[in-house]
Amino acid sequence: MAVVVILPKQGQSVESCIITEIKKKKGDTVKKGEVLFAYETDKASFEEESPVDGVVLEIFYNDGDEVPVLLDMMVIGQPGEEAPLTPPEGGKPEIAEPVAPVVEFPQIKELETKQVLLTPFRGTRGLSPRAKNLAAAEAIDASQLVGSGPNGRVIEKDVKAILENRSKL
Repeated sequence: MAVVVILPKQGQSVESCIITEIKKKKGDTVKKGEVLFAYETDKASFEEESPVDGVVLEIFYNDGDEVPVLLDMMVIGQPGEEAPLTPPEGGKPEIAEPVAPVVEFPQIKELETKQVLLTPFRGTRGLSPRAKNLAAAEAIDASQLVGSGPNGRVIEKDVKAILENRSKL
């Protein structure tokens, strides 16, 4: 019987996590205790281990995806076993941005339309813990990186890309 692996909730205020690395592919054989994927919250990084021996039948998310906690990440079963084509919740959910209430101020009409330009983040607010640690260990100025994570956040994958392209002295 297939076993569904969920994205665990790591703390009361954590609503979603960023998948930093899927370590197994669909069709890979796994042993109980093997790491399936790595993910991070805004404060810490974790690895999720396989609860059973088997074969990865389905993976619902990819590296870099922001996934709400307690949703199905993957399905592990026996070779030849059928897995659902979509998560039982009805598909990959969209993460809704918080919506602020609309308050109209007629005296401020000229401020209705503004354009926001995306620039590389400055400082460490848009930097994941794993990216921060890797950048520090490799002497990379992470404040100059453009992130590929949610809302332009710099994640570990971005720092690794810089390391791969950095010339060896």
